[in-house]
Amino acid sequence: MSGAEGLALLLIMVLVWALSRHSYGLALAMLLGLALTRPIVIAAAPLLLVHGLLRWRTSTSRERCWMTGLLVSSGVLVLLWPGVAGLVTGRWDAYLA
Repeated sequence: MSGAEGLALLLIMVLVWALSRHSYGLALAMLLGLALTRPIVIAAAPLLLVHGLLRWRTSTSRERCWMTGLLVSSGVLVLLWPGVAGLVTGRWDAYLA
């Protein structure tokens, strides 16, 4: 296992822990970390969706905003690393090339 894979596994474990503790700010930080280490942040979307569906009825409006924001962020952050690669190289297809 490479360093990036080990770090990604740690970030996923902390993400799951943060969701179980309803620590949504920490969960967002873990999503950002995942987006910068491995292109797997979109894989967190089903986890976030299930968490949101299970918690929706008993959550406050603030928690609902956090859960919705986390789900949207997981989709948007998928574009972060390809965007960084494009900015650094000047080629927008650098990530795929």
